[in-house]
Amino acid sequence: MIECTGVAFSLGGRTILSDLELKVSDGERIVVMGRSGAGKTTLLRLLAGLVAPSEGSIRVNGELASAARSIRMVPSHRDIGFVFQAGALWPHMTVAQNLLYGLADLPRPEARRRMTEALDACKVAELSQRLPQQLSGGEQRRVALARAIAPHPRHLLMDEPLTSLDTDLRSELLQLVCEIVLSHDTALVYVTHDESEARTVGGRQMHLENGRLTAQGSA
Repeated sequence: MIECTGVAFSLGGRTILSDLELKVSDGERIVVMGRSGAGKTTLLRLLAGLVAPSEGSIRVNGELASAARSIRMVPSHRDIGFVFQAGALWPHMTVAQNLLYGLADLPRPEARRRMTEALDACKVAELSQRLPQQLSGGEQRRVALARAIAPHPRHLLMDEPLTSLDTDLRSELLQLVCEIVLSHDTALVYVTHDESEARTVGGRQMHLENGRLTAQGSA
């Protein structure tokens, strides 16, 4: 579970999030929508521990993870996978190396097993020895998803991961995301501008505006 209480975030004198409340239960799916600049990416970065809130607190699995202006639990200890909008693959590493990098704390046989499992699930096993620049846009998105799920995270954060893909590929990858989340009972926080994506992901629909989240119902 991830729980935000009274979270605020300001940058350069501008208030981006204010008195935000959010609870993400185990296995739950939450879609966050809102205009560009509303703070959706900032919210995910706060949950992941990449930045600290200006005010309030964030708890992960019952433990204090972030408090005002301080990070108490580093990202690698939060049991969270993050799929960025741009994929953010290491350009000098092969696909296999990108996944193994995030599994370095595991015994090597187990790390390789999880790598293979994730690549198979995302249908990119045959690309394991390629570099990111040798992949198409859709292949890069699949690899980024595989890297995020390989450690078997309890929570998965996705920041508009299918932007710029054609309609058919977007639909295929979104279905893959839903299947993976369901099969691993992973909590999902999915940021998107696209209402059709939001309907496909389902779960709890939230709207971010004026720094606060409001419920939009569920699908």
